Amino acid sequence: MENIVDTFYNQIIPEMLQGEVLCGIKIRIVANVLFVQNGKELKANPPIDGLNIPTLKINNNRRLDEAISKYVNIMNTSSITKELSVDKEDYIKYFIASAIANMASEDYDNPEIYFEKLCYVHTNNPIPNEKRYYGFVNNLNSNLTIETKEEIPTQECPYVFIPKLYSNNGNYNLPIIRYYILDNTAYIGAIQNTKSSKDEIINNKIRRFLYKANAGVPKESDLLNVDPAVICSLSSFLPLMKSYDITNIELLPYSFQRSNDKKLKIYYLNKILENPQAPFKARVTEVISQSELYFERLPKIRSQLETSIARINYHFEGTELNEQKLNIENIQFANNDLLEDIYQTILNKKQGYQK
Repeated sequence: MENIVDTFYNQIIPEMLQGEVLCGIKIRIVANVLFVQNGKELKANPPIDGLNIPTLKINNNRRLDEAISKYVNIMNTSSITKELSVDKEDYIKYFIASAIANMASEDYDNPEIYFEKLCYVHTNNPIPNEKRYYGFVNNLNSNLTIETKEEIPTQECPYVFIPKLYSNNGNYNLPIIRYYILDNTAYIGAIQNTKSSKDEIINNKIRRFLYKANAGVPKESDLLNVDPAVICSLSSFLPLMKSYDITNIELLPYSFQRSNDKKLKIYYLNKILENPQAPFKARVTEVISQSELYFERLPKIRSQLETSIARINYHFEGTELNEQKLNIENIQFANNDLLEDIYQTILNKKQGYQK
């Protein structure tokens, strides 16, 4: 514990005040730090303006020290460590800085509670880490498998839901869902596309099937602004959660440190371009352009997440949507043949395993 606490106070905090924690990789986070018990405040001094700089309020040093130490020890023994791209001597900084990078704004007021929650989430996950075949989905003319596994700490959430379709000719990766479960709620941090088969003929065939998810939605409705593949992923996610008595689906608030990360990254890349002898200038310029596009895409990404949840509420009888929270306790059936097919395929298979 002593080594973990020392690393947090004497390495992570000073580096975070400057906007960049070095732990084999660069985790670009920035925050002021307030020690509530003695009123001492450390002000951040990042290299650029325009960052959203919160204040990390350490209300109870002992409680935070214990929570952070417990979290690091949990992560040290996790099976996910074999997938990390950092050296073992950097694990402490990597685990803690990654966790801070995923904080929502309200978490900075109570970091003790935040790290305690992380410990609970990692040690009380009801969904097993496994890959399972669920059956043949007639409306997609494909077999469906779902993998649930732990994620590396730099991702938005500790766990990922990976649905895949397989046919005689190839496979298709539906969008993945990054999530964690606390009590009876599944919190979703992101829904993201992944690379599918290189055979575009196969992909195009399955895409045509996926568009069946749009059946029944009025043509003028904003609900059609969501990729039908996303709706198919969510229609796979809901019955799995329901089968484990998870009755609520909620979107996590956006972690603004990701915007800080992109702004700082662009700053440091532009510094590289100031050197006339800098290698790979074309590649650096390309990465800058890609990073700048992030800020254009961000409002759309968030809007589509919210619309996706509204769309699922539209399709399934018995669900109730309140702002960003979808209650599925009384979910019954879908008003769309494809989505109902997916839902029942997973629910029936899971129930069969429970017998």
